[in-house]
Amino acid sequence: MSLSRDEVQHIARLARIGLTDEETERFQKDLAGVFGLIEELKEAKLEANTTHSEGATVNQTREDVVLQTDTPADMVKNFPVTKDGFNQVRSVF
Repeated sequence: MSLSRDEVQHIARLARIGLTDEETERFQKDLAGVFGLIEELKEAKLEANTTHSEGATVNQTREDVVLQTDTPADMVKNFPVTKDGFNQVRSVF
């Protein structure tokens, strides 16, 4: 499938991409190749019993492990700026 320069430029405008003349020519060839591959996929013969998964789906879970975490006092102690026992950050607004 071949695309005209106008079609490539239209696609570029939809994607809000500015293309030079050289880029338009290159993308014209590249997109024609991509659309050609899509056409080949459309024509592919599939088996009647084809599924999307390769094997049976099994939910595997793992045991939750409780880890020792920092205490609030340790976090406040390690923060660069604290005020009244709270971590102080720069104002966003």
